[in-house]
Amino acid sequence: MARYFFHFQTGRTFTRDEEGVEITDPAHVHAHATGLVRRLIAETDAPGTWARSAFAIMDCEHRLILHLSFASVLGQRPRPHPLLH
Repeated sequence: MARYFFHFQTGRTFTRDEEGVEITDPAHVHAHATGLVRRLIAETDAPGTWARSAFAIMDCEHRLILHLSFASVLGQRPRPHPLLH
């Protein structure tokens, strides 16, 4: 099992995920991030901020695995591809 960190970016604000999440299969990182985006959108009433929000997902060695914009989850841009496998 590997630990992934879902750092949150919105505008110029960057919030580090200090705990991370253990995920058994790297292929599930995108699905987990998409679920987090959908949950945040559903639980928070701040629609204007989502277009410039994203997760920067890093592995335990601080390598960027995926950059997932909220806009891509909302269907405003093509789906991103993982940077590393």
